[in-house]
Amino acid sequence: MGYSSKQPDPAKALQAVIEEADRLRPAAKAKNQGLFQRIERVLAREQTIRITADPHQS
Repeated sequence: MGYSSKQPDPAKALQAVIEEADRLRPAAKAKNQGLFQRIERVLAREQTIRITADPHQS
């Protein structure tokens, strides 16, 4: 690596985490369907609240 610091590049580290989560998601979703359904409902409700609170936000 060309970095003088021992810290990894935050963007690359985040990308690696996202890719690993994407890889593991189907198995986790199959094992925890109820949890994922609840998370999706909460996220949908939060999105609705945000849109209702600020109709100019897309």
